[in-house]
Amino acid sequence: MPPTSKSAAQILLTLAAVALTAAIGFSRTFYDVSTLNPFMWWVLCGVVIIHLRVHPSWQDALLVAFSGILFSFVAFGLRGLDPGVHPVCCYLGLGSLAVLGMRTLWATPEARTRLGLFPAFVASCVFVGFLYLAGTVLYYGERLQPKTLDLYLLSFDGSLGFQPSFVVGKYFWGYVWLRRAALFGYSGLPLALALAYVENLVARRERSATVGLGIFYLGALGVFAYSLFPATGPIHLFGPLFPDHPLASEQARTLALMAIPAEGPRNAMPSLHMAWVLWCWWCVRGLKVWVKSATLAFVVLTVISTLGTGEHYLIDLVVAFPFTLMILALFSLPLAWRNSARLAALFGGLGVTLLWFVLLRYTPGLFWISPLVPWTLALATIALVHALKSRLVEVLDACSPTA
Repeated sequence: MPPTSKSAAQILLTLAAVALTAAIGFSRTFYDVSTLNPFMWWVLCGVVIIHLRVHPSWQDALLVAFSGILFSFVAFGLRGLDPGVHPVCCYLGLGSLAVLGMRTLWATPEARTRLGLFPAFVASCVFVGFLYLAGTVLYYGERLQPKTLDLYLLSFDGSLGFQPSFVVGKYFWGYVWLRRAALFGYSGLPLALALAYVENLVARRERSATVGLGIFYLGALGVFAYSLFPATGPIHLFGPLFPDHPLASEQARTLALMAIPAEGPRNAMPSLHMAWVLWCWWCVRGLKVWVKSATLAFVVLTVISTLGTGEHYLIDLVVAFPFTLMILALFSLPLAWRNSARLAALFGGLGVTLLWFVLLRYTPGLFWISPLVPWTLALATIALVHALKSRLVEVLDACSPTA
Protein backbone atom coordinates (compact mmCIF):
# COMPACT_ATOMS: atom_id res chain seq x y z
CA MET A 1 0.00 0.00 0.00
CA PRO A 2 1.46 3.42 -0.93
CA PRO A 3 2.33 5.72 2.02
CA THR A 4 -0.43 8.21 1.15
CA SER A 5 -3.06 5.47 1.00
CA LYS A 6 -1.81 4.05 4.29
CA SER A 7 -2.00 7.45 5.97
CA ALA A 8 -5.50 8.02 4.62
CA ALA A 9 -6.63 4.64 5.97
CA GLN A 10 -5.09 5.43 9.36
CA ILE A 11 -6.86 8.79 9.47
CA LEU A 12 -10.21 7.22 8.59
CA LEU A 13 -9.79 4.47 11.18
CA THR A 14 -8.78 7.04 13.79
CA LEU A 15 -11.87 9.13 13.08
CA ALA A 16 -14.02 6.02 13.24
CA ALA A 17 -12.46 5.04 16.59
CA VAL A 18 -13.05 8.52 18.01
CA ALA A 19 -16.65 8.54 16.78
CA LEU A 20 -17.32 5.07 18.20
CA THR A 21 -15.73 5.97 21.54
CA ALA A 22 -17.81 9.14 21.73
CA ALA A 23 -21.02 7.29 20.84
CA ILE A 24 -20.40 4.73 23.58
CA GLY A 25 -19.12 7.14 26.20
CA PHE A 26 -21.92 9.67 25.76
CA SER A 27 -24.65 7.01 25.77
CA ARG A 28 -26.97 6.36 28.69
CA THR A 29 -26.54 2.63 28.13
CA PHE A 30 -22.83 2.77 28.94
CA TYR A 31 -23.56 4.76 32.09
CA ASP A 32 -26.19 2.23 33.18
CA VAL A 33 -23.86 -0.70 32.56
CA SER A 34 -21.05 1.01 34.46
CA THR A 35 -23.25 1.56 37.51
CA LEU A 36 -25.15 -1.73 37.51
CA ASN A 37 -22.45 -4.22 36.53
CA PRO A 38 -20.10 -4.63 39.54
CA PHE A 39 -17.30 -6.03 37.37
CA MET A 40 -17.35 -3.60 34.44
CA TRP A 41 -15.41 -0.83 36.09
CA TRP A 42 -12.78 -3.28 37.28
CA VAL A 43 -12.38 -4.63 33.76
CA LEU A 44 -11.94 -1.14 32.36
CA CYS A 45 -9.48 -0.28 35.14
CA GLY A 46 -7.62 -3.38 33.98
CA VAL A 47 -7.54 -1.90 30.47
CA VAL A 48 -5.81 1.19 31.88
CA ILE A 49 -3.22 -1.07 33.54
CA ILE A 50 -2.56 -2.92 30.29
CA HIS A 51 -2.36 0.30 28.26
CA LEU A 52 -0.01 2.24 30.52
CA ARG A 53 2.15 -0.82 31.17
CA VAL A 54 2.90 -1.47 27.49
CA HIS A 55 3.10 2.25 26.65
CA PRO A 56 3.99 4.19 29.81
CA SER A 57 3.69 7.79 28.68
CA TRP A 58 2.63 11.04 30.35
CA GLN A 59 0.99 12.02 27.10
CA ASP A 60 -1.14 8.87 27.13
CA ALA A 61 -1.96 9.33 30.82
CA LEU A 62 -3.13 12.90 30.14
CA LEU A 63 -5.25 11.76 27.19
CA VAL A 64 -6.90 9.11 29.36
CA ALA A 65 -7.53 11.66 32.13
CA PHE A 66 -8.96 14.14 29.62
CA SER A 67 -11.36 11.57 28.20
CA GLY A 68 -12.54 10.69 31.71
CA ILE A 69 -13.11 14.35 32.55
CA LEU A 70 -14.91 14.99 29.26
CA PHE A 71 -17.28 12.02 29.59
CA SER A 72 -17.91 12.79 33.26
CA PHE A 73 -18.69 16.44 32.50
CA VAL A 74 -21.22 15.48 29.84
CA ALA A 75 -22.81 12.76 31.97
CA PHE A 76 -22.91 14.56 35.31
CA GLY A 77 -22.81 18.21 34.34
CA LEU A 78 -24.89 18.38 31.17
CA ARG A 79 -27.15 15.34 31.41
CA GLY A 80 -27.66 15.43 35.17
CA LEU A 81 -26.83 11.78 35.78
CA ASP A 82 -25.82 10.76 39.29
CA PRO A 83 -22.04 11.05 39.74
CA GLY A 84 -20.11 8.08 41.05
CA VAL A 85 -16.72 6.40 41.16
CA HIS A 86 -17.83 3.47 39.00
CA PRO A 87 -18.84 5.43 35.90
CA VAL A 88 -15.76 7.66 36.17
CA CYS A 89 -13.51 4.58 36.19
CA CYS A 90 -15.41 3.20 33.21
CA TYR A 91 -14.96 6.47 31.33
CA LEU A 92 -11.23 6.39 32.04
CA GLY A 93 -11.05 2.80 30.82
CA LEU A 94 -12.98 3.56 27.67
CA GLY A 95 -10.65 6.46 26.91
CA SER A 96 -7.65 4.25 27.60
CA LEU A 97 -8.94 1.60 25.19
CA ALA A 98 -9.37 4.25 22.49
CA VAL A 99 -5.90 5.74 23.04
CA LEU A 100 -4.31 2.29 23.04
CA GLY A 101 -6.11 1.52 19.78
CA MET A 102 -4.84 4.69 18.15
CA ARG A 103 -1.32 4.06 19.46
CA THR A 104 -1.48 0.62 17.86
CA LEU A 105 -2.78 2.06 14.60
CA TRP A 106 -0.13 4.79 14.25
CA ALA A 107 2.90 2.95 15.64
CA THR A 108 5.61 1.78 13.30
CA PRO A 109 5.68 -1.97 12.68
CA GLU A 110 8.89 -2.18 14.73
CA ALA A 111 7.40 -0.32 17.70
CA ARG A 112 4.13 -2.22 17.45
CA THR A 113 6.02 -5.50 17.71
CA ARG A 114 8.56 -4.38 20.30
CA LEU A 115 5.98 -2.94 22.69
CA GLY A 116 3.31 -5.57 22.11
CA LEU A 117 0.71 -2.93 21.26
CA PHE A 118 -1.44 -5.06 18.98
CA PRO A 119 -1.86 -8.07 21.33
CA ALA A 120 -2.44 -5.64 24.22
CA PHE A 121 -5.22 -3.90 22.30
CA VAL A 122 -6.84 -7.15 21.16
CA ALA A 123 -6.72 -8.59 24.70
CA SER A 124 -8.28 -5.42 26.11
CA CYS A 125 -11.12 -5.59 23.58
CA VAL A 126 -11.70 -9.27 24.39
CA PHE A 127 -11.75 -8.58 28.15
CA VAL A 128 -14.41 -5.91 27.74
CA GLY A 129 -16.44 -7.84 25.17
CA PHE A 130 -16.39 -11.03 27.22
CA LEU A 131 -17.84 -9.24 30.23
CA TYR A 132 -20.66 -7.80 28.14
CA LEU A 133 -21.52 -11.29 26.88
CA ALA A 134 -21.11 -13.03 30.24
CA GLY A 135 -24.13 -11.37 31.82
CA THR A 136 -26.35 -12.36 28.90
CA VAL A 137 -25.08 -15.95 28.91
CA LEU A 138 -25.72 -16.34 32.64
CA TYR A 139 -29.17 -14.78 32.28
CA TYR A 140 -30.25 -17.29 29.65
CA GLY A 141 -28.52 -20.12 31.51
CA GLU A 142 -30.83 -19.49 34.44
CA ARG A 143 -33.86 -19.43 32.16
CA LEU A 144 -32.91 -22.61 30.33
CA GLN A 145 -32.12 -24.53 33.54
CA PRO A 146 -34.79 -23.62 36.12
CA LYS A 147 -33.56 -26.32 38.51
CA THR A 148 -30.16 -26.70 40.14
CA LEU A 149 -28.15 -29.44 41.85
CA ASP A 150 -27.23 -27.35 44.89
CA LEU A 151 -28.44 -29.95 47.36
CA TYR A 152 -25.77 -32.39 46.15
CA LEU A 153 -23.05 -29.82 46.77
CA LEU A 154 -24.55 -28.90 50.12
CA SER A 155 -24.53 -32.58 51.06
CA PHE A 156 -20.87 -32.96 50.12
CA ASP A 157 -19.81 -29.93 52.14
CA GLY A 158 -21.80 -31.25 55.08
CA SER A 159 -20.00 -34.61 54.86
CA LEU A 160 -16.73 -32.81 55.67
CA GLY A 161 -17.94 -32.51 59.28
CA PHE A 162 -18.99 -28.89 58.95
CA GLN A 163 -20.13 -26.55 56.18
CA PRO A 164 -17.14 -24.40 55.18
CA SER A 165 -19.08 -21.62 53.46
CA PHE A 166 -21.16 -21.03 56.60
CA VAL A 167 -18.09 -21.03 58.85
CA VAL A 168 -16.16 -18.63 56.63
CA GLY A 169 -19.33 -16.60 56.15
CA LYS A 170 -19.57 -15.85 59.87
CA TYR A 171 -16.11 -14.30 59.87
CA PHE A 172 -16.73 -12.63 56.52
CA TRP A 173 -19.86 -10.86 57.77
CA GLY A 174 -18.55 -10.43 61.31
CA TYR A 175 -15.45 -8.38 60.45
CA VAL A 176 -15.86 -5.31 58.26
CA TRP A 177 -12.16 -5.11 57.34
CA LEU A 178 -12.13 -8.75 56.23
CA ARG A 179 -15.29 -8.32 54.19
CA ARG A 180 -13.98 -5.22 52.44
CA ALA A 181 -10.64 -6.82 51.62
CA ALA A 182 -12.26 -10.05 50.40
CA LEU A 183 -14.83 -8.21 48.27
CA PHE A 184 -12.00 -6.25 46.69
CA GLY A 185 -10.40 -9.56 45.76
CA TYR A 186 -13.71 -10.91 44.47
CA SER A 187 -14.85 -7.94 42.38
CA GLY A 188 -11.32 -6.88 41.50
CA LEU A 189 -10.48 -10.20 39.83
CA PRO A 190 -10.18 -8.44 36.42
CA LEU A 191 -7.20 -6.53 37.85
CA ALA A 192 -5.43 -9.82 38.57
CA LEU A 193 -6.22 -11.07 35.06
CA ALA A 194 -4.94 -7.85 33.48
CA LEU A 195 -1.82 -7.88 35.63
CA ALA A 196 -0.96 -11.51 34.85
CA TYR A 197 -1.48 -10.94 31.14
CA VAL A 198 0.37 -7.67 30.70
CA GLU A 199 3.34 -8.62 32.89
CA ASN A 200 3.83 -11.71 30.77
CA LEU A 201 3.42 -9.61 27.64
CA VAL A 202 6.18 -7.28 28.81
CA ALA A 203 8.57 -9.78 30.39
CA ARG A 204 7.71 -13.17 28.86
CA ARG A 205 6.25 -12.41 25.43
CA GLU A 206 6.27 -16.05 24.37
CA ARG A 207 3.98 -16.92 27.29
CA SER A 208 1.47 -14.08 26.88
CA ALA A 209 -0.60 -15.79 24.17
CA THR A 210 -1.09 -18.80 26.44
CA VAL A 211 -2.10 -16.52 29.33
CA GLY A 212 -4.64 -14.60 27.25
CA LEU A 213 -6.15 -17.65 25.59
CA GLY A 214 -6.41 -19.42 28.93
CA ILE A 215 -8.26 -16.51 30.49
CA PHE A 216 -10.78 -16.51 27.65
CA TYR A 217 -11.32 -20.26 27.41
CA LEU A 218 -11.61 -20.74 31.16
CA GLY A 219 -14.72 -18.59 30.82
CA ALA A 220 -15.97 -20.14 27.60
CA LEU A 221 -15.57 -23.76 28.71
CA GLY A 222 -16.65 -22.82 32.21
CA VAL A 223 -20.07 -21.87 30.85
CA PHE A 224 -20.29 -25.34 29.30
CA ALA A 225 -19.34 -26.92 32.64
CA TYR A 226 -22.10 -24.89 34.32
CA SER A 227 -24.62 -26.58 32.05
CA LEU A 228 -23.35 -30.03 33.09
CA PHE A 229 -23.75 -29.31 36.79
CA PRO A 230 -25.99 -26.27 37.32
CA ALA A 231 -25.68 -24.80 40.80
CA THR A 232 -25.97 -21.36 42.31
CA GLY A 233 -24.49 -21.25 45.84
CA PRO A 234 -25.82 -21.51 49.43
CA ILE A 235 -26.74 -17.82 49.71
CA HIS A 236 -29.37 -18.35 47.03
CA LEU A 237 -30.81 -21.34 48.88
CA PHE A 238 -30.76 -20.01 52.41
CA GLY A 239 -31.20 -16.28 51.81
CA PRO A 240 -31.17 -14.38 55.14
CA LEU A 241 -30.50 -17.65 57.01
CA PHE A 242 -26.95 -17.64 55.61
CA PRO A 243 -24.48 -17.88 57.31
CA ASP A 244 -25.93 -18.13 60.83
CA HIS A 245 -28.18 -21.13 60.31
CA PRO A 246 -26.40 -24.04 58.60
CA LEU A 247 -27.98 -27.45 58.42
CA ALA A 248 -27.21 -29.72 61.34
CA SER A 249 -25.01 -32.70 60.45
CA GLU A 250 -27.91 -35.15 60.63
CA GLN A 251 -30.06 -32.89 58.46
CA ALA A 252 -27.35 -32.75 55.84
CA ARG A 253 -26.84 -36.51 56.00
CA THR A 254 -30.53 -37.31 55.47
CA LEU A 255 -31.14 -34.55 52.93
CA ALA A 256 -33.42 -35.73 50.12
CA LEU A 257 -31.22 -35.06 47.12
CA MET A 258 -32.93 -33.83 43.98
CA ALA A 259 -32.85 -31.02 41.48
CA ILE A 260 -34.67 -28.01 42.91
CA PRO A 261 -35.84 -24.67 41.54
CA ALA A 262 -33.61 -21.81 42.66
CA GLU A 263 -33.00 -18.21 41.72
CA GLY A 264 -29.53 -16.98 40.82
CA PRO A 265 -26.95 -17.50 38.09
CA ARG A 266 -25.90 -21.10 37.46
CA ASN A 267 -22.20 -20.30 37.92
CA ALA A 268 -21.11 -22.20 41.03
CA MET A 269 -19.62 -25.47 39.73
CA PRO A 270 -16.75 -25.16 39.13
CA SER A 271 -15.81 -21.79 40.62
CA LEU A 272 -14.46 -19.71 37.74
CA HIS A 273 -13.34 -17.08 40.22
CA MET A 274 -11.07 -19.71 41.73
CA ALA A 275 -10.06 -21.05 38.33
CA TRP A 276 -9.13 -17.62 36.99
CA VAL A 277 -7.11 -16.55 40.02
CA LEU A 278 -5.41 -19.95 40.11
CA TRP A 279 -4.55 -19.48 36.44
CA CYS A 280 -3.02 -16.09 37.23
CA TRP A 281 -0.95 -17.61 40.03
CA TRP A 282 0.35 -20.37 37.78
CA CYS A 283 1.19 -17.89 35.02
CA VAL A 284 3.22 -15.35 37.03
CA ARG A 285 6.03 -17.79 37.81
CA GLY A 286 9.39 -16.23 37.06
CA LEU A 287 8.03 -12.68 37.17
CA LYS A 288 8.81 -9.90 39.65
CA VAL A 289 8.26 -10.54 43.34
CA TRP A 290 5.63 -7.81 43.67
CA VAL A 291 3.61 -9.34 40.81
CA LYS A 292 3.66 -12.77 42.46
CA SER A 293 2.84 -11.28 45.87
CA ALA A 294 -0.13 -9.32 44.50
CA THR A 295 -1.42 -12.41 42.69
CA LEU A 296 -1.06 -14.57 45.79
CA ALA A 297 -3.06 -11.99 47.74
CA PHE A 298 -5.82 -12.31 45.15
CA VAL A 299 -5.77 -16.10 45.59
CA VAL A 300 -6.25 -15.83 49.36
CA LEU A 301 -8.94 -13.16 49.10
CA THR A 302 -10.77 -15.17 46.43
CA VAL A 303 -10.97 -18.25 48.65
CA ILE A 304 -12.37 -16.15 51.50
CA SER A 305 -14.81 -14.20 49.34
CA THR A 306 -16.21 -17.07 47.29
CA LEU A 307 -17.08 -18.95 50.46
CA GLY A 308 -17.89 -15.96 52.66
CA THR A 309 -20.38 -14.43 50.26
CA GLY A 310 -22.19 -17.75 49.98
CA GLU A 311 -21.76 -17.80 46.21
CA HIS A 312 -19.85 -21.08 46.34
CA TYR A 313 -19.42 -24.36 48.19
CA LEU A 314 -15.95 -25.63 49.08
CA ILE A 315 -16.23 -28.41 46.51
CA ASP A 316 -16.68 -25.76 43.78
CA LEU A 317 -13.19 -24.47 44.59
CA VAL A 318 -11.71 -27.97 44.65
CA VAL A 319 -13.06 -28.86 41.21
CA ALA A 320 -11.63 -25.60 39.86
CA PHE A 321 -8.13 -27.12 40.25
CA PRO A 322 -8.42 -29.97 37.71
CA PHE A 323 -10.53 -27.77 35.44
CA THR A 324 -7.76 -25.15 35.34
CA LEU A 325 -5.14 -27.85 34.78
CA MET A 326 -7.04 -29.01 31.71
CA ILE A 327 -6.94 -25.47 30.28
CA LEU A 328 -3.23 -25.17 31.02
CA ALA A 329 -2.59 -28.35 29.06
CA LEU A 330 -4.81 -27.24 26.18
CA PHE A 331 -2.87 -24.01 25.76
CA SER A 332 0.66 -25.21 26.43
CA LEU A 333 1.35 -24.02 22.90
CA PRO A 334 5.12 -24.63 22.74
CA LEU A 335 4.64 -28.37 23.35
CA ALA A 336 3.62 -31.01 20.84
CA TRP A 337 0.31 -32.73 21.48
CA ARG A 338 2.10 -36.04 21.93
CA ASN A 339 4.20 -34.67 24.80
CA SER A 340 3.64 -36.96 27.77
CA ALA A 341 3.48 -34.16 30.36
CA ARG A 342 0.90 -32.29 28.29
CA LEU A 343 -1.24 -35.39 27.72
CA ALA A 344 -1.10 -36.37 31.38
CA ALA A 345 -2.21 -32.89 32.46
CA LEU A 346 -4.92 -32.71 29.81
CA PHE A 347 -6.54 -36.07 30.49
CA GLY A 348 -5.85 -35.87 34.20
CA GLY A 349 -7.56 -32.49 34.48
CA LEU A 350 -10.49 -33.44 32.27
CA GLY A 351 -10.90 -36.87 33.84
CA VAL A 352 -10.83 -35.68 37.44
CA THR A 353 -13.27 -32.83 36.66
CA LEU A 354 -15.76 -35.22 35.08
CA LEU A 355 -15.19 -37.80 37.83
CA TRP A 356 -16.19 -35.24 40.45
CA PHE A 357 -19.35 -34.42 38.50
CA VAL A 358 -20.27 -38.12 38.45
CA LEU A 359 -19.42 -38.79 42.11
CA LEU A 360 -21.29 -35.74 43.36
CA ARG A 361 -24.37 -36.51 41.30
CA TYR A 362 -24.64 -40.29 41.51
CA THR A 363 -22.73 -41.51 44.60
CA PRO A 364 -23.36 -38.89 47.33
CA GLY A 365 -23.58 -41.62 49.97
CA LEU A 366 -19.88 -42.40 49.43
CA PHE A 367 -18.89 -39.15 51.13
CA TRP A 368 -20.89 -39.93 54.26
CA ILE A 369 -19.04 -43.15 55.09
CA SER A 370 -16.58 -41.07 57.08
CA PRO A 371 -15.33 -37.46 56.95
CA LEU A 372 -11.98 -38.97 55.93
CA VAL A 373 -13.46 -39.94 52.56
CA PRO A 374 -14.39 -36.48 51.25
CA TRP A 375 -11.31 -34.85 52.79
CA THR A 376 -9.02 -37.48 51.29
CA LEU A 377 -10.60 -37.17 47.86
CA ALA A 378 -10.45 -33.37 47.92
CA LEU A 379 -6.84 -33.20 49.10
CA ALA A 380 -5.80 -35.98 46.71
CA THR A 381 -7.33 -33.97 43.86
CA ILE A 382 -5.30 -30.88 44.74
CA ALA A 383 -2.13 -32.95 45.24
CA LEU A 384 -2.56 -34.72 41.88
CA VAL A 385 -3.17 -31.42 40.10
CA HIS A 386 -0.09 -29.92 41.72
CA ALA A 387 2.06 -32.86 40.62
CA LEU A 388 0.81 -32.85 37.02
CA LYS A 389 1.02 -29.07 36.81
CA SER A 390 4.55 -28.98 38.19
CA ARG A 391 5.71 -31.55 35.66
CA LEU A 392 4.04 -29.70 32.79
CA VAL A 393 5.44 -26.33 33.86
CA GLU A 394 8.93 -27.81 34.18
CA VAL A 395 8.76 -29.01 30.57
CA LEU A 396 7.31 -25.70 29.39
CA ASP A 397 9.98 -23.62 31.08
CA ALA A 398 12.73 -25.88 29.75
CA CYS A 399 11.74 -25.03 26.18
CA SER A 400 11.28 -21.31 26.89
CA PRO A 401 13.98 -19.07 25.39
CA THR A 402 13.97 -16.90 28.55
CA ALA A 403 13.96 -19.77 31.06
